[in-house]
Amino acid sequence: MDTKKLEWFEVNRLPDHKKQYCEGEIYLYLGREYPLKIIAFDDVKEPIVSVKDSELNFVVPKKLLKTCFLS
Repeated sequence: MDTKKLEWFEVNRLPDHKKQYCEGEIYLYLGREYPLKIIAFDDVKEPIVSVKDSELNFVVPKKLLKTCFLS
């Protein structure tokens, strides 16, 4: 890649933004798209992620549950 192209990409870079993890948001995993499903339990101590029934399941402690998770 030449210097002009690199300069163009630097100037036209999209601004950084916080990623939100919201219920129903689509994520690409191993070439397939999965909607995010957030599940809250009282007895879970740390987050657990799994793929089941064509959904990306994110199990979190109920005390951490918010409308969206920010990274």
